Amino acid sequence: MAVSGGGAGGSATMTGQHSWTVVVLALSAITAAEAALVIGAVAIGAVAIGAIAYAIVLILFLSAYVIWIREPTRRLLLALAIVPIIRLLSLSLPSLLLPVLDWYVLIGIPALLGIVLVARTLRLRPVDLGLGRPRRIRPQVLVASTGLLLGLPAYLISRPDPTVAIPTPFLIAQAAVILAIFGGFLEELLYRGLIQSVASGFLARGGIIVSSVTTAILYASSLNVRYVLFMTLVAIFFGLAVRRTGSIAGTTGAHAILLVTQLVIWPLAIG
Repeated sequence: MAVSGGGAGGSATMTGQHSWTVVVLALSAITAAEAALVIGAVAIGAVAIGAIAYAIVLILFLSAYVIWIREPTRRLLLALAIVPIIRLLSLSLPSLLLPVLDWYVLIGIPALLGIVLVARTLRLRPVDLGLGRPRRIRPQVLVASTGLLLGLPAYLISRPDPTVAIPTPFLIAQAAVILAIFGGFLEELLYRGLIQSVASGFLARGGIIVSSVTTAILYASSLNVRYVLFMTLVAIFFGLAVRRTGSIAGTTGAHAILLVTQLVIWPLAIG
């Protein structure tokens, strides 16, 4: 019996190690593509290098999902495929010519459709994505309220330009809605709803690590180390909140408030 138990334990350990190896390789591929994007843009002023790198990553992830029929980590690779898709969408739009809010919408709509398609392919239910009705409302409200505390340090660290040039009530409300949907909700649905949920299926609490590291990689393009560290800590907090409550409602509220105060309210108030 001891021998049999040891064999089963060893097999589980080997499976866990194999899963982490695939995850590390996948995250390394995204990191390499993001590095190519940043280096290409800064060094030679060309984002084509980054676009090619992300296209290669996308092909690799989709190919692995199709080929690895019995590999459980293939589900995470399909979920992570949304990341290069979003990057390729952002690189295909002339960000210098488009208003920031239009940029959010034009990238956000196809990104949301991509997440829906991946979720349907993986047969994920709304509750699996953290979209089910919260068991308790109070914890979600408490988590959402943390956005009021996070917005100011996010602004002071990043110092973004005002998103609303003419601060009329209508334009401020419009900016708030766009940032809440295509910023707060989209990121929480992707990182905590899709990626963390799928990764947690075979890595347990490691799902928070995967979603947080993915967040850190994509914020690295800001070239602001303090901001990357800050958003990584925020991602860990959000990941823990979603794991504990089973819903992204609170973190979506917090993320939306963070973005609205960081990009709209504080630039207008402090400027």
